[in-house]
Amino acid sequence: MWTQILATVVSLAVTAVLGIVGKVIQGWSKREKVKAEMGEAYTIRQEAIEAIEVGVARAQQQIVDSAKALAASGDITSDKLKDELKKAEKLAINTALEIATGPAAEYLTKLATDTVGNAIGGLIDLVLGNRKAKQ
Repeated sequence: MWTQILATVVSLAVTAVLGIVGKVIQGWSKREKVKAEMGEAYTIRQEAIEAIEVGVARAQQQIVDSAKALAASGDITSDKLKDELKKAEKLAINTALEIATGPAAEYLTKLATDTVGNAIGGLIDLVLGNRKAKQ
């Protein structure tokens, strides 16, 4: 009886692992196909995205530090937090533009600052929203 249960559990576990491995390989294959089709554009886009991610991480830290400082001083208001968010967005944009090089920097520069700011603001909101949900 135990051997049948154990055999069933092992069989289900192996099936699940093989399914996960299959999905990972499928995702990798799709990514490689897109990478091959886009060629240099893929590399430029990836560098731009990585620069934006670094900018967002720095902005995120600035928001946390600013909110802590405002809370510690007892001077926290929604207007001051909105101002800090705007400063953080500018920091993220400037950081992304400083980090990106060559064609990726040109790509980011060509994007309207408002577009980049909105995208970064949205990422910050998502990250902070997810962080609040986890706490």
